[in-house]
Amino acid sequence: KIEYNAKRLECYDALFLKSPSQTEKEVQQKLDDESAKLKAELLSWQYRETKDEMRDKTSYFASKQSNNTIDLSFPYEGGTIVTLMLRKHSEYGNDVMFYLSKGQFSCRIRGCNISVKFNDGNIEKYAVSESETGPNDLLFLSGKENMKKFMNKLKSANKMVVEFSIYDYGSAQFTFDTQGLEWKHF
Repeated sequence: KIEYNAKRLECYDALFLKSPSQTEKEVQQKLDDESAKLKAELLSWQYRETKDEMRDKTSYFASKQSNNTIDLSFPYEGGTIVTLMLRKHSEYGNDVMFYLSKGQFSCRIRGCNISVKFNDGNIEKYAVSESETGPNDLLFLSGKENMKKFMNKLKSANKMVVEFSIYDYGSAQFTFDTQGLEWKHF
């Protein structure tokens, strides 16, 4: 209890009022923290695992979305991204896959090639094929040696650019920030 109004007001101000410069600094710090958190989320790999209860086996997955989007025409209007997925499946084995969020890859079941550049290295061709049973929005890296070469480069790269042939669009390049991959499954 403070009897004098001036002293009571001074106490109140000290407890509840902040100077504008302090408030601005706090707001800016909060924005910086949120921006750093969002950037970290965009840069980070997503991991998950699924357990087959019947067979008592586990499958492991890692995924990373492309940094950029492309705009396709009707009926796929809007931003289209590619997701890079790594999978160690209890039944199907190891896979490197590319998933197109909208649209279709222009590739045959028999396969085609994609161009890949890791960091500032040379452009390399990798054989890929569409799923035998699924839609045209998923490509699988073909061949064990091809996959081994790709994974060795991916694990040490900070950046990757992949060029795909997209139906009714042509060649499209997607960039991935690939640093920080923690993958010991194949």
